[in-house]
Amino acid sequence: MTAHEKVAELLALSAAGLLTPDEERTVKWHLHECAECSARAEELARLSSALGRLPAPPTPPFLAARTAARIAIAAERSESTWLAALAAVIAWALTAANYYLYRTLTGDHSLVWLAWFVVAPLLLIPVAAAVRRSRRAEERSL
Repeated sequence: MTAHEKVAELLALSAAGLLTPDEERTVKWHLHECAECSARAEELARLSSALGRLPAPPTPPFLAARTAARIAIAAERSESTWLAALAAVIAWALTAANYYLYRTLTGDHSLVWLAWFVVAPLLLIPVAAAVRRSRRAEERSL
């Protein structure tokens, strides 16, 4: 791709004021050398100015409601993540305390403890996955 073609792609963004300072300098430098791109840039600047003067259409009510619902879901998910992490830490601490009590009261039967306090919670993973799938389906329906 030539420099001319690269600048030609940036002209519309330049007219809207969306280029980085480096890109804007490159475009301005090219416009001094190329009459074709200079004319196109002036045309796009007039178009951008005209579009900027048009009144903005009102936001549809369903869009505002859907956006608010998605924001609420994202906030809930963030809060749920922190709560899940806190629950995991508490569960780990309780498991360690249970292990200590179990060893103290019954002697060293590590395999029984492992089966009860580690394998049993692992069986809950499919339940957690089902809950996650239902939340994703709920998010998609919004």
